[in-house]
Amino acid sequence: MDEFLIRDRLFSPLQREGYPFVLCAAVGTVVLGLIESIFWLPGFLATFFLYFSFRLPSATALGDSGMLLSPASGVVLISESGGGSGGSRDSYRVRLGITVLDPSVLRFPLSGKVLRRADSPSLPSGLDFSKARENAARVDLSVRPTDSTGDYGIHLRAGVIGRHISLDLADGSDSVEGSSYFGCLRFGGIVEITFDAGEYKPFVIVGQRVIAGETIIGLANARSSSAKSRASGASASASGTKEEEA
Repeated sequence: MDEFLIRDRLFSPLQREGYPFVLCAAVGTVVLGLIESIFWLPGFLATFFLYFSFRLPSATALGDSGMLLSPASGVVLISESGGGSGGSRDSYRVRLGITVLDPSVLRFPLSGKVLRRADSPSLPSGLDFSKARENAARVDLSVRPTDSTGDYGIHLRAGVIGRHISLDLADGSDSVEGSSYFGCLRFGGIVEITFDAGEYKPFVIVGQRVIAGETIIGLANARSSSAKSRASGASASASGTKEEEA
């Protein structure tokens, strides 16, 4: 990993949603530190943790149609066909687990137009963590790619700590760009992307770490077949050359 990439990952600008948290933590650190010096270290660590959670690393956009990129940074929890319970046999889903240490940034996997958005606000749960998980905020998006390779869905569920999803989206008629920022899943949660297995070939496995707007989740089958054809053609050409030399 080169020096620029390290600086970009660790010292990125803040998301807009993170400014109130980081500012309050910084002011609280100064006030408590001036009262009692023992508070300087924990206050600094808390402030850095909030900054680290709300940082906004730049995405190295591949700029290539047919590549379905990861909508968030985290770990692949599920990668399976069928789309889960009630899902179509032709659908495929990839579920990502986002922790409080992962960037909370959300990015669109592929350029297109948002066809549908459904919001479910969080509900009071008290101290019951199982209910908190069930009652956390949820957002479902359906996006149609500009290259018409097949619609994909993004399903967001807030974590038990943040329980809130902040999206930077206008009305559904607006077009979106691949790898572009569209919101914040603060303090972790679950992000799931679903797509037609007949349109895209899955490119991740369970346990793999992914980066928002960079890691390829799925590749359009037309591109995958083309790549295989080029590879087999190159192999056949190489074999023919060897035979002629023999």
